[in-house]
Amino acid sequence: SCDECSRSSRCMANSVILLDTYRAISSAPFLWLACTDPLLAAFNLVIDLQVCEEMENENKVAYRDLRHNVMTFAVKIVEQCWTTEEIHVLLSRKVGSPLADCELPFPRVQLALKAHMKPFLSSLGVQAAMEDHWRGMWTDMGKFKYQDLSRKFRHFLCYPILALLHAISAGYCIKTFKYPLARYISRLASYTLFLIILIFIRYFGRTGERSTERSLVNSCLF
Repeated sequence: SCDECSRSSRCMANSVILLDTYRAISSAPFLWLACTDPLLAAFNLVIDLQVCEEMENENKVAYRDLRHNVMTFAVKIVEQCWTTEEIHVLLSRKVGSPLADCELPFPRVQLALKAHMKPFLSSLGVQAAMEDHWRGMWTDMGKFKYQDLSRKFRHFLCYPILALLHAISAGYCIKTFKYPLARYISRLASYTLFLIILIFIRYFGRTGERSTERSLVNSCLF
């Protein structure tokens, strides 16, 4: 019984030491002053705190509060940016990201998704940066109805011609395919065209089968 008591006391002491350590490194002054990349440190720390929250049942609430504080700290970093260009620089850093995510325009957004940092992703600055990237050069989308209609018409109905020109010129002639919104409209057009062709093929195929059945019935009657 004495061995069990000493073992449990050591476990509790180690648990308290671990919690105090995370309290120290989760503070805003430590993240600001002791880390060369505070945002990356916040991402990694949130993941560690989530693991501790799942493993340490006795201090689950404390680790949850620490994780919430670190998420709030990450949001404050974005709030320090004055312009959208500064947010783009902050989100486009590749340090700490896997090699597969370095090709993305905003690797830090992918890290935030892996860390389940909803407050950071839903912040106004990050949402504005994602919206700007989504629209591309179509920054006036939604302001002029006829211009928006012409853009949608060009990328929806004229998609086969635009795609052919884009492939032949290697993106030199049709540059709007660089915008995610334009690519979304074009892919929606291609999927719609595929469904229309599939419906026509199935319809005419069934018509041919019925005509063949009718001809067989007529031949049997005669």
